[in-house]
Amino acid sequence: MIQAIDSLPPPPIDERKASLVIPCYNRAKLIRKAVESVLSEAEYLAEIVIVDDGSTDDTPAVLAALAQEMPLVRIVSKPNGGVASARNAGVQAASAPWVAFLDSDDWWLPGKLQAQFDALAQTPGARLCGTRLIVGAENSTRVRPATMDGVDKLVTHLEDLFLHPSASLIQRDFFLSLDGFDESLETGEDTDLFLRALAETPLAAVEKPYAHLYKLSDGLSNSNRVRTAVNHRGVVERFIERVKDTPAAIDPVEARNVLARWSIRVARVLVRAGKKAEAKAELRAHRALYSGGTNLRAKLLMLRLMLGL
Repeated sequence: MIQAIDSLPPPPIDERKASLVIPCYNRAKLIRKAVESVLSEAEYLAEIVIVDDGSTDDTPAVLAALAQEMPLVRIVSKPNGGVASARNAGVQAASAPWVAFLDSDDWWLPGKLQAQFDALAQTPGARLCGTRLIVGAENSTRVRPATMDGVDKLVTHLEDLFLHPSASLIQRDFFLSLDGFDESLETGEDTDLFLRALAETPLAAVEKPYAHLYKLSDGLSNSNRVRTAVNHRGVVERFIERVKDTPAAIDPVEARNVLARWSIRVARVLVRAGKKAEAKAELRAHRALYSGGTNLRAKLLMLRLMLGL
């Protein structure tokens, strides 16, 4: 049962301490860089909880060495269950009133937690804070989202998925009231959590990027890209349906337009995977959903399919 947010205590904005949770699976070569990137935030860190999710490489030995070197580091070991279960286990073990996350192949930039606590103090009632983030390898990066300022955070996240665990800070009690990450989801567990959170709390937004998401352009196969896009769209569809009779309900026209734009996104990855018939079906779905008819991006993609490009 999800606890009503009204029954939670006020956000503890005067308690500037966070537990950092790092899920880790077979990251022996990367985990040290992730941990070292957060040490400048020690003033605001109560602990660094690293959850070893059943690693089969040298990760346990590397983690034991880190725990010996760094008093903040605590190790939680569990059988392999996926990133959602690892993050949930880390939050359960955490002791601070706020929880931050960092994936084991990502890193923070100095000043992250101070900036987030400052933003929370300036956003009444906020139980969640996010920053922009840098995405890509060191020699090829981009900053996303385009801006955190002046947008409808819930509707924007439905389409752009602009929040990422490595760039977030959330009240621990609030996270637990949401029942944490959905461990039944193959992908999109973070999208699902942040949508549920944004339906309940204002977002304290930090415009400056303070997290670096390490992502190679060829890191996913085409089939995985298709599965990921379809799974994320499923999360968005489920959320829209879940909140339709609540105060967080999405305007029906906006909801259709969001799903129409998701059809374009899915069609694009289907084209890359060579699945033209399925891509055309997505474009037809876009045309049926979009309130303005077929938009320019859809027309260009359809032309590309017709020409066989």
